[in-house]
Amino acid sequence: MPIAFATYTKEAGTTNGSCFFSFYFLTGSEYYLTFSSLQYRPCLTLLHSSDLTHWDFVTHCFNDFDYDIWAPDLVEVKGRFYIYFYAEQENWVTWADHIEGPWSQPLPLDIPDYIDPGHVVDDQGQ
Repeated sequence: MPIAFATYTKEAGTTNGSCFFSFYFLTGSEYYLTFSSLQYRPCLTLLHSSDLTHWDFVTHCFNDFDYDIWAPDLVEVKGRFYIYFYAEQENWVTWADHIEGPWSQPLPLDIPDYIDPGHVVDDQGQ
């Protein structure tokens, strides 16, 4: 869904002027949005909306990271939130038990040469 006409609160550089590779996530009746941080810091901004029009700042997942961040994928699995993203020819993951954080330090997944990572589970939830 396009967000060109959405409104945002402007806290601590929430959008830094762009929302490239935006990713929406629905939990219950609440929406969350994250997007590529590129070279901007702090990293991985999270926004919240109840109507997909008005967005409020939730948090930044972390304050610094050595590389540009691209194409995040936000998921919730068994009550834990994960964000997978691509940076410096590597796929990474960060996680939190609450959407507001705190978020873990990002860890490389050691899956080079692939882009746009995501969370996968089998039929048994593994």
